[in-house]
Amino acid sequence: MKSLNYLKKLSLTLLFSMFGIFAFAQFFEQNPKVIDTADLLVTYSHSWKEDTLNLGFPAQEDMILMLGKKTSQFMSKNLYLFNEEGKRLEREGKLKEYLNRSDSEMIWARFLYVIFKNYPQGKSLLLTE
Repeated sequence: MKSLNYLKKLSLTLLFSMFGIFAFAQFFEQNPKVIDTADLLVTYSHSWKEDTLNLGFPAQEDMILMLGKKTSQFMSKNLYLFNEEGKRLEREGKLKEYLNRSDSEMIWARFLYVIFKNYPQGKSLLLTE
């Protein structure tokens, strides 16, 4: 009976170990399916007050809206730049160096979400990083 339990535990351990290896084979999506192209790119400067007791220091981050004929995508400009640079460096085999950069070298985004809209279907999708 002990050997049967041992085999079950070993099988489950191997299964989950292999799943973990396959799940992290790629950090950035390299070949996304193109469903539309951007005809217009709009940049916003989003400002807000983080501390109501210290209104003299507003926070700010640039946001981008990419509009196509059928779809749109809205996200932080810094998140977009981080993802694009990450894809490029992963293709070049430099992902580890990119992710191990010092804080001062990283591209930081405050807003880690992307909003997609599909106009013909009337649907929206919110993705969080």
